[in-house]
Amino acid sequence: MKKLVTLSAVLAIGLSMMACASETGNAVENPGSDLSVDEIITEITEDAGIETATMNTPLTEENFSWFMFADYVEGTEAVSADAMINAVAHSVVLARVPEDSDVEALKAEIEEKADPRKWICVEAQKIEVVVRGNLILLVMSSEEVVDAVVANFEALE
Repeated sequence: MKKLVTLSAVLAIGLSMMACASETGNAVENPGSDLSVDEIITEITEDAGIETATMNTPLTEENFSWFMFADYVEGTEAVSADAMINAVAHSVVLARVPEDSDVEALKAEIEEKADPRKWICVEAQKIEVVVRGNLILLVMSSEEVVDAVVANFEALE
């Protein structure tokens, strides 16, 4: 009888763990897949407390490393929303890399090379690099703006 009760308890615990795992496994694998990177960056920067005018710049093989601090990956779609005034430390960069890309290696390269002092005489308070599916977000700005943009990105479906 003890073995039957123990086996039942183990089975119940195992099933509940599987249920929890399947709930967290339902997270959006590639959020914003029905949106362009321009639309996503507009959505995640909206209501983020950005107090400076920004300009969206499509990233190409030629300018990718200036904004993303990493080598360009063939087939990447990316955009940057940077402050229009050079003396304001603010940059939000979003890249959608091809499905077969090593996003973790790219994230590590960006984290290693990102320069919070890329502007004239100013420095970003905080840098954050976040990966969700095949999207990579780099935010350099004030702490409040970085936190708000990252929260919006993490809420993206």
